[in-house]
Amino acid sequence: VPTIDFCKIELKPGTIQWDSTKSQVFQALQEYGCFEAIYDKLRNETLEAMFGRSKEIFEFPLEIKMKKLVKEITLQWLHREATNITIVCIDLTLATFNVVKSYTKPLVELDEMVKRMVLESLGLQNYIDQFLDLTSFLLRLTKYKAAQDEDIGNKPGICDYTDGNFLTIISQNQVNGLQILKKNGEWIDADISSNSFIVLAGDSFMAWTNG
Repeated sequence: VPTIDFCKIELKPGTIQWDSTKSQVFQALQEYGCFEAIYDKLRNETLEAMFGRSKEIFEFPLEIKMKKLVKEITLQWLHREATNITIVCIDLTLATFNVVKSYTKPLVELDEMVKRMVLESLGLQNYIDQFLDLTSFLLRLTKYKAAQDEDIGNKPGICDYTDGNFLTIISQNQVNGLQILKKNGEWIDADISSNSFIVLAGDSFMAWTNG
């Protein structure tokens, strides 16, 4: 899986670093459908806190998990003034909600950078702001059951699938298990470091670029 560095200070639209990274992003998504993004805006303590709080969420009783509470978060970042993210969740404690907010903000920034690069590569510069204004975000926490001893290494945790959205950003709790299907039909492991994320092209992206 290609690795792309998003930690450059000069990574802004119109710069040499931006154009170079943009080329890497578009090529990786076309060839592999994904890439590993090295991104240091999400601090390790926030990442650890998020995974710690996720255990609290998973342990909530089923009747509480079935109750939905809608909250809006206003975020600000580099290229746009502000956006509202609607989080549909169970009734979290204030501390947990603040952790979710801190965790989400840098990932939204990364998502926007990648989408901006893709749209520029497609020659759609005039539609970037309109597209981003219509973008919605979903934060999903997923917990997979551990395989039984006899199944380890022989049986997948879940069946293969594709995401229907435009982009998916995956963060793993230092338990690697994600595999990517290459164009030649080969499955490859996507092992990432603690400050990296897997960025996946969804079905919508594939449709925009004709596969």
